Amino acid sequence: MKKLVLLLMLVLCVLENYAQNNDKIEYIHLNDSDFYEGCANKLLIKGGKNLSIGCDNASYVLGEGNDKGLIVLIVPNHNVGSVSVTVSEDGFFRDVKYFNVKEVPPARIIWIINNKEIDTMQGVPFKNISKIAHKIIPDVDFAKKFPKEIKYRIDNIKYTLKRNNEIFLASENITEISQKAKKGDELEIIVEKVKRENFRWSVLPAKVSNPVINIPIL
Repeated sequence: MKKLVLLLMLVLCVLENYAQNNDKIEYIHLNDSDFYEGCANKLLIKGGKNLSIGCDNASYVLGEGNDKGLIVLIVPNHNVGSVSVTVSEDGFFRDVKYFNVKEVPPARIIWIINNKEIDTMQGVPFKNISKIAHKIIPDVDFAKKFPKEIKYRIDNIKYTLKRNNEIFLASENITEISQKAKKGDELEIIVEKVKRENFRWSVLPAKVSNPVINIPIL
């Protein structure tokens, strides 16, 4: 029994000495104060040597450790509310930290003809309908913080030509719509599927703030 007590005291002494001689683990965000799903959230971890990590609800890419700490790219999974990062030093547990995870802010679609944005209140001449194109504009703040995460594309668009407040023609082909359109019609454009390519070239679902627009035809 005495040997067991002495052993426990020795273990406690070692652990106390270990804690006293190790700095507190610090987490420094290099992108944003929260994480974004499917993005490379850069995190600097300080407070020890030979650090290693583990994550729940996320994958990660280790950078090179240096005197300033360990740089890690945390990539949260889709539709998770939080991510936990567990830090170890020389194989011993040091700390665990939880981070909130946000959805990527919706991008915005602008519809253009000859690189000029369409005025959806004014309308478009029927002879120009086949020239309608689009650009996807990412959230400005998000784009500044995550410049490698803003490659968007539209996978599916539905065009509906309305005449006298009724559906006259629906198609995924704008050329087909342009051949039937005439003055006084209305064009409804519905963006049904948007994707985003992240830093790993993985293709992920994305959202836009204006998936539906209506354009008077002149």
